Amino acid sequence: MISLPSERAVKGWLQMIPLDVGINKDLLDHLRPIVSKWAPLLRKCVIVFDEVKLKRHLTYWRGKGYVDGYVDVGSLGRRRTVADHALVFLVQGLTKRWKQPIAYYFIDKTCKTDHLVVLITSVTEALLDIGLCVEASVSDQVSKHTPSLSKSLKILVLKCGLFLFLSRVQRFALRSTG
Repeated sequence: MISLPSERAVKGWLQMIPLDVGINKDLLDHLRPIVSKWAPLLRKCVIVFDEVKLKRHLTYWRGKGYVDGYVDVGSLGRRRTVADHALVFLVQGLTKRWKQPIAYYFIDKTCKTDHLVVLITSVTEALLDIGLCVEASVSDQVSKHTPSLSKSLKILVLKCGLFLFLSRVQRFALRSTG
């Protein structure tokens, strides 16, 4: 039999870890020197993002002094609507087996396309800034956002659901899995 920690203990531990909505800057600062030692081929990665259904719930974080669980898209704003989904961004190696959640946001039902454009761009630039080579982005949401994404991110729509996105350094693909 395995003894699991109490809910109170887990909440106490979480208050000590800097996990805030948005891109985790502390994690990126930790990854930067690690990535700098990798060969260029090992720096190739993809961004995976998806919406995850949540139970509507508010939590007061005494140490942080605020209530968590409202719609919160980082620098794009916070609303007094209780979130029912989280939009999670994960980065995954292409040539080396590794993956790391990099950002999350609380949303209501689905992410607005104009917000998604800003978030994809911000996450991509943050990863490029620490030396990773973003080759692609994978999501099952691309098809519902295609018209706006192709206009806003200069995506070239090809046959079979492949989208090429031109970032400030290189191009990378958005592929719909749905």
